[in-house]
Order: sequence, then structure tokens, then C-alpha cells
Amino acid sequence: MQTYSQHFGQSEHNIKVGTLAETEFIRLCHKEGYKVKLERNTLDWDCVVQGKKVDVKTLKNRFGIVEKFNVNVKAEQINPGVDVFAFYFFNIKDKSFTFAGALPKPEFLKKAKLVEAGSREKSGFVYHCDTYVVSVKDLKSLEEALR
Repeated sequence: MQTYSQHFGQSEHNIKVGTLAETEFIRLCHKEGYKVKLERNTLDWDCVVQGKKVDVKTLKNRFGIVEKFNVNVKAEQINPGVDVFAFYFFNIKDKSFTFAGALPKPEFLKKAKLVEAGSREKSGFVYHCDTYVVSVKDLKSLEEALR
């Protein structure tokens, strides 16, 4: 699994975490040598990478990425135009982002379990809407997801 972390100082706390994750994703794409463009004309996806529309999803917790955890996409956010979902963990304790991996949308939907609103995880987490859930260990590198 490919991981990438970046730390942010006190001054960035006021900026939305999702926007920062998109910025981190763009940095990752540049680092990996991919042509990437931030999408400004739609809210349906965040970036276009190598011609693929990518929706960047961010999960917040106090410890970063854990392979036994899940990543998720709200059912209402499964947009027909999206080609790839990319996932970041944001550690609210040390303000760091870690790229967890990505999946092409068809593969995400094939592997995902649809969890209904009101369902509760063993950890006590309650889903507030219908949500597609995939294990972190099922994610792929950015390179694999963009193929």
C-alpha cells in the first residue's frame, strides 16, 4: 500500500480539511508524475488525473490510517461521472494527512458493502445515511487505480 503524509501548522486550521486533502492529492499526483487538474466547474468530482475524474474523500480520526479500518462514500455521493475514489485519513491530533489508497468506481462498488442509515459499528460509530463501505486493505495504489 502506498502512503504519503504531510503535516500542517496552526495557520491552516481554519481551512476546510477536505480542501486540504484535495491539495495533498494534487501534490501526490505531481510527485508521482501525473498530469492533474483541480476541477472548478462541478462539485461532482475534485480533480481530473490522466483524463480520469477523481473524487477525493477524507476521513478524520485521532491516529491516522489503520489497515483494519474502513473507508466510505455516502450513497448519495456515488456520482455517475466519477471514475476513481481516492481516500485520505486526517489525523486531527497531529494535523497530518495520509493517503490510504484509491479504487476505480466500478471496483469500489463491487467490493463495497452498503450499510443502511442507523446501522452501528462495533466501535459505536453510527451511520447517519446509507453508505458504501470498503476495507482500507482493499485499496490500491494511485497507479493501479488509474489504469
